[in-house]
Amino acid sequence: MQKLHQLVIQQMSPGSLPDDEASLTACFEQVQEERELMTRRLLDATHLNNNREDRQALVRQHQASLTRLLDSLYYYISVHRSTTGRSTQDGPDHKMACYRKVEESLQDVMIGLEQHFSEYMELDAHLPFSYTTLARKQLGMRLREVDWLADAPGLEPALAELIFRPVRALIDNRGARVTFRMLFYCRNLLSQLVQLTTLDVGPAGLFDLQMHGILLKMNFNSPAYYCYCTERIRIRLKQYPKLPERIACLSRFIREVNRIPRENPELALDTTQPHICMQLLNWLEEEKQYLQELHAASREARILTNVTLPQLTLLVRLFIDEGIIANTSTEQVLRSVASVMAVNQPDAAAGDNFEARYHHPALATIQSCKATVARLAARLREYETSRHAYAD
Repeated sequence: MQKLHQLVIQQMSPGSLPDDEASLTACFEQVQEERELMTRRLLDATHLNNNREDRQALVRQHQASLTRLLDSLYYYISVHRSTTGRSTQDGPDHKMACYRKVEESLQDVMIGLEQHFSEYMELDAHLPFSYTTLARKQLGMRLREVDWLADAPGLEPALAELIFRPVRALIDNRGARVTFRMLFYCRNLLSQLVQLTTLDVGPAGLFDLQMHGILLKMNFNSPAYYCYCTERIRIRLKQYPKLPERIACLSRFIREVNRIPRENPELALDTTQPHICMQLLNWLEEEKQYLQELHAASREARILTNVTLPQLTLLVRLFIDEGIIANTSTEQVLRSVASVMAVNQPDAAAGDNFEARYHHPALATIQSCKATVARLAARLREYETSRHAYAD
């Protein structure tokens, strides 16, 4: 490794690299020999050593060394390009060709590290500059394989835009440094999407479900995706007019999210944010608790009555006709009574039920209410008698 550093960093600097083709060829061959020795030592050491910590230390040492070598070459190439001012008419640029061959050779070693030892690499380390350019080209090619998903009939455009946003940001933002973690994540995401495009997932609803399954399993924990999911859940809840139905819907969502496997705790789009499943579970639990408290409060606030729904409706009509309840719209009165009165028939006090019985009371209901009114008159006479007795 030391000899390779000496060859690249010292002997290949713009002021030290010879200009004749034969010397450049010899320099490249020396680099190749040292590169092959380094690769062989790495493979032998990792195969013979079963200790994970030792393997990780060795792989990360090679990763850091390759990054330094590639970044040095990137700087040398930039200096050479800016100082020579050569054009295609001046003939072949042997120095530049040598730089490029050495750069490609070292990039091949980095690719080998990725393919065989990615689990031991330092994921939060930055990619070498030239390697970032290579990675962007590869991601761009893979992205074109799944570009059709943006217009897929089973996928909302807003969701498609969210999915591709981090990959496009990595490709398009050429001034930003990229970590190995982000590169691996975007590659894995695109691989999952490519597999999805080859599956016959059936109806559009199932396709959308498969897509969410990939994003949740891969911990696509961007704030935008969290907001997207919670907003879609709110839309689903609005389909249920009653609080118990909404609470049951939230319980189903909680069960489904809990079933999603979380195999790799380090897998995340954003390592600074909690797992997307945990974010959604917290929101679902809080929303469920809020609705449960709201439902309990609404039940406690309602006045219980032993009369039946038809009897209550007829009594309300009597109060309106007699002016005891101020003259207002019948619909408003019925809606208000339905919201505060709980009759002895569960879920019966609905506006439609009130409306039907208000205008067309049954004969048995009228007779029952007459008995109720007679008891009320008797009760009033009893109150009157007691007041007279108290006055005497």
